[in-house]
Amino acid sequence: MMSSSRHTYRRTALPPAPLPEYREGECSHRAFTLVELLVVIGIIAILMALILPAMKSANEQSRSVKCLSNLRQLMVAANMYIAENRGAY
Repeated sequence: MMSSSRHTYRRTALPPAPLPEYREGECSHRAFTLVELLVVIGIIAILMALILPAMKSANEQSRSVKCLSNLRQLMVAANMYIAENRGAY
């Protein structure tokens, strides 16, 4: 019979990371830098530039659909009036 060799791995705990030392009067949290904020604002501006043309075309299409719907309603009303009054305007 062949013996299977098993590898055993020993788990060792990592030592805890050292805590940063804070001096009295210093802020205990990290704030965003001006460069980071400008990069985020730039990314938002680029995304808005990409989205606005799509929104404009969608707005024009919705106006067109609204206009066609209004014309249809006018024709339905005119046909109902003609049907009720035996073809007289």
